[in-house]
Amino acid sequence: MITVVVLALSGIALTVYSEGFGIPEHIPHVDFRESVYVVNNTVQIVHAGGEAIDKTAINVILSGNYGMPDEFSRTYSMSDSEVKIQKPDGNNSTDNVLTLGDRIIINTKGSGVSLTSKNSIDLFIVHIPSQQVIQKTVLQPVPVNIPDWITPYPYGSIYDSSTPSEWLPMELLGTIDDGVFIEAPLPTDSEWYEVYEFGIDADEMGISSISEIQLKIIYSFHDNSADKLKLEVSTDGSNWTKINSNDGGEMKEYHHDKEYYYVNYQLYNLTDNQPEYIKNTGELEKLRVRFSVSEHANEHSGKTIRVDFVGVHVEELQ
Repeated sequence: MITVVVLALSGIALTVYSEGFGIPEHIPHVDFRESVYVVNNTVQIVHAGGEAIDKTAINVILSGNYGMPDEFSRTYSMSDSEVKIQKPDGNNSTDNVLTLGDRIIINTKGSGVSLTSKNSIDLFIVHIPSQQVIQKTVLQPVPVNIPDWITPYPYGSIYDSSTPSEWLPMELLGTIDDGVFIEAPLPTDSEWYEVYEFGIDADEMGISSISEIQLKIIYSFHDNSADKLKLEVSTDGSNWTKINSNDGGEMKEYHHDKEYYYVNYQLYNLTDNQPEYIKNTGELEKLRVRFSVSEHANEHSGKTIRVDFVGVHVEELQ
């Protein structure tokens, strides 16, 4: 994975083109969150807050290795073949506006930029009408070791449907029973769901072969309606597979006089005949989990769902 350091934002804009243009009346105030998957040469940029912005109004510039023979600088428009834009639910965007939760995915391999060989990369997001940089970020690779449980924090994301297009802080689901959790009201006329991404980089975590993968989710309902839970996984960004409730079983424990469901599912095991939801490290890197509840609560019931932890445990083949 890549550590992201934001160097310039807010009302300060840097001019990247030649002089001769006056400062426009309005420069969009947008917060973007960037991440890089060096194994497949992919840069992902999420609209994390601020104004909506026209897709045709921005370019993304990647540059690095200054003063070296392989110094590079590439500019990507949102219509380039290397660029894909997805909505928060993972479907491809069909409109012309970037809004909260939308994700820009740039595959740099087609333009000859190999992210794995770069010590640092500068990323500029340029507002074309004003000729201004609205965000500059330095991306620097750091070594990552495989933890016991891989959670959305710090390299993944959490999307919650109860707050439209809202990406929640990843730290909320990083530790079991720490008093920090996500609590959302159950919907009165629709399905509530959250989507979790883990940002797994198998190469940098040293995962080359897999013997077992487990998924753990800890949650609670105020009315103990555990049977309304639906858990799905995707390994391609668009197709979802419902997890069979018998795959791995589940158990209940009690903490602080409130009932929590500790649910463990087996997503892959080399030695048994259980369904395989993940087949290789490539699918593991793309893993997304969707947790949903079909409860239709009374408008004045005040029912909520609480999620305390989501994590993936990976056992390597010895």
